[in-house]
Amino acid sequence: MFRRSLTSVALSASALLSYQSFTACEKPKSFSDELQRLRKIEKEMTERWIKDEEGWRKLPSRVWPVNQPQLDQLDTINKQIQRQCTTKSARCDELRFDLATLNVFNNLDTELGYSMYVELAKEGNVDGIVAVGMCLVEGYGVEQNYALGIDYL
Repeated sequence: MFRRSLTSVALSASALLSYQSFTACEKPKSFSDELQRLRKIEKEMTERWIKDEEGWRKLPSRVWPVNQPQLDQLDTINKQIQRQCTTKSARCDELRFDLATLNVFNNLDTELGYSMYVELAKEGNVDGIVAVGMCLVEGYGVEQNYALGIDYL
């Protein structure tokens, strides 16, 4: 038993030493070599960073809701609501949601936007329900109430 253990230890040690000698044969990269490699691609990296930064600024402040109307769309959305919301429809709900989103996320009238979300939520509109939850969690247009907001979400 002792001989088997000794043999096992000897084999493990020889494997470890052979691995160490193999890795010791590889020359590690020096700092100056790595710096030289990076200098070769510096211009390309800088251009990529600039493009990334420009693209970053084009992203909306939030991922949801997908459509986030800007202030200059306020009159257009109001006119569309007057024309298309004579009867309840999915398009009417979309427009009302967009108007609420415009009010909340452009800080135009967050309280009005929140109340519009509440109306949509009461009607069973899923986006409205999620928006109410988000407003409650974040405190948009209403006093922050994390627990109630999570219930909506």
